[in-house]
Parts: sequence; structure tokens; C-alpha cells
Amino acid sequence: MKKLLLLIGLGLFLASSLQGANNDLSQDEIESLLNNENVWYGQYYGDQQFGWIENKFIIHSSNKYSNNKVYEIYTKDHTATKCFGDLEITEMEQSYFFDSSPPYNILGYEKKNTENENLAKINGKRVKNDFELEYIENNNVRNDRG
Repeated sequence: MKKLLLLIGLGLFLASSLQGANNDLSQDEIESLLNNENVWYGQYYGDQQFGWIENKFIIHSSNKYSNNKVYEIYTKDHTATKCFGDLEITEMEQSYFFDSSPPYNILGYEKKNTENENLAKINGKRVKNDFELEYIENNNVRNDRG
């Protein structure tokens, strides 16, 4: 649980840092603390496991959001439950992508929800000072900018 809170805390820190702020941790210290951290948790109801969660921090030398180093916070959640006698499989994956240097701007966001065979996605990317979002569900696409 401490590692999950650390990942969430880092995400909030990276997302809310102000430009020119004096940071207590250097980039090398942040990377050494979280480099390729991979944490798994079971989800339980009483003593019965019904799913799992995976969290990891990944450092990319570059990716589709930047030609420079990028930090990624990734989460995957998988559950299997029975609803009215039917097995329901739900999976959610999401990634947040940040600049690797202050002010740690968010560069991209990807989320994919699967419920049985229904798929919904949200993709977001920074475009100058705006953030563009694309929502895809049942082959319907909606774009927002803000």
C-alpha cells in the first residue's frame, strides 16, 4: 500500500509542480526511487479474491508524446465477478505521461475500459497549452479540447 501511495503522490507532485519551483529531490533521485517499479495487489471481498491491480513507474527514453525522456505512471485493474449468475470480466488500464524535468507537464493520458466484450477508450495529449481528449465507445468518437 505504501508503494501505491508513493506512486499516487509522485503523480500529484509531478502534475502540480510549479515552473521554477525549488524541488527537494533531483531528477536522478526520483528515477532511482521509482525506476521500473512494479507493484501488484490482490482485490478481495472477505477472504475471496476477485481481482488484482498492477502499478508501475516506467521511464521512456522517448515515446509518441516527446522525443525527450518521459515518465509514465501505469495502472491495470482486473476483476471477475458474478452478476445475476453471469460472469462479468472488467479490465481497466490507464497511463499518465509526464515530462521528466520541471515543471513535469502532463504530456499524455490513455485509458482503456473493457467490460466483457465492450470497449471504451480515452486518449489525451498536450498540444501547446491545451489538452486534447478523444473518447471512443462503440465505434463512436468524440473530441474535446480545453
